Amino acid sequence: MLAWSSVAHAGYLLIGVVTVTSAGGLKAMSPGVLYYLLAYSVANLVAFGVLSLLSGEVDGQPTFEKLDGLARRHPLLALAFTLAMVSLAGIPPTGGFFGKYQLFRDALQANSMLFLPLIITAVLTSMVSVYYYLKPVVHLYMRDPSEATAQPHRYLPAAGVLAGLCLLVLHLGVFPGAYVSASARAMSEACPAAIQAAYAPPAPVLEAAPAAPAPRPVLGTAKVPAGFNPLGPPPPRKPRPRIWPERPIKPATPPGAAPLR
Repeated sequence: MLAWSSVAHAGYLLIGVVTVTSAGGLKAMSPGVLYYLLAYSVANLVAFGVLSLLSGEVDGQPTFEKLDGLARRHPLLALAFTLAMVSLAGIPPTGGFFGKYQLFRDALQANSMLFLPLIITAVLTSMVSVYYYLKPVVHLYMRDPSEATAQPHRYLPAAGVLAGLCLLVLHLGVFPGAYVSASARAMSEACPAAIQAAYAPPAPVLEAAPAAPAPRPVLGTAKVPAGFNPLGPPPPRKPRPRIWPERPIKPATPPGAAPLR
């Protein structure tokens, strides 16, 4: 089951690769690729670590029957394996859920119309995979122990490593922002400006447009200073000839006074 799980998770990672290719090369590398790879690797380490402890005392490889009732005998190992299955299934609050969310969000931001059918298919397959990932959990907690139930050997260093990995699975899901920021910085350092320019699409060549002629001023729209005449200064005005001679104006005499002669 875990072997086929790696194939499915590789398909989820390819969503980030397709997003990078369609968005213009390494310049648009999504930080969700590294974050999801880290979350998947830690969950796989927990799952294979528990199975390696179970296979120490039992001949052959672990099967579902060897997990029957293991939670009653070794609850911590059952809890660690359950946490790994929940993260691989993409159930919050584990790193697997936020890793898928980051990949799907980056794909939709790159081109929502192109990647929407792909994201819908990925979400549906994730929902189907929940059945297969929770099947071992059913054998751990809902089945009675039998003679085929594995008896793991006690190994204290391995238990300490598993405990630390389980805490990391939860930390990846509860505080994803720090890991996404670190992934973005790693992407920017791994893809310098020279590599980005090499993978970036060529810029379109634009031809220079001919210069437009200066617009002619429209009569009545330009501001004309007061007294300006486009035809030049007016000619001097000639005095009008008088037809009759001017008569002297006599001053008015007050009433009762003798007229002046």
